[in-house]
Amino acid sequence: MFRKILVAVDGSDMTGKVLSAAADVSRHYSSDLHLVYVSERGFSGGGTGKDLVMGELPETERAMVSGFAQQLEAEGVRFVIHLRQGHPGEVIISLAEGLGADLVVLGSVGMSRISRMLSGSVSTFVVTHSRAATLVIKP
Repeated sequence: MFRKILVAVDGSDMTGKVLSAAADVSRHYSSDLHLVYVSERGFSGGGTGKDLVMGELPETERAMVSGFAQQLEAEGVRFVIHLRQGHPGEVIISLAEGLGADLVVLGSVGMSRISRMLSGSVSTFVVTHSRAATLVIKP
């Protein structure tokens, strides 16, 4: 059913749970798994994301992405890492469409109603705008 899965990670406390869920679904369906990390550092709007390479990330983000890769390797899942810069919701939607992803997996960090109203929620944005099925992992 799901041939290509895009899992969006952000380094929040939910990331481990999100990666495990995506790995489980990927193994079950023998799907291609694509991991995306979107850096907002230096992003000033416009466009849907600039490709990054590991060397362009600050050391803390580079270590975090390496940790994501280690977790998926420990789960026995093959994957491709995509590093992007931009608005997370827009980048996730654009990449999912570009890959032809059948499923997008991401976390909901449980923001307050006021925080969501002021800054928006990436998971709400993706659920609202994605053409692919979306699995939101809650705390």
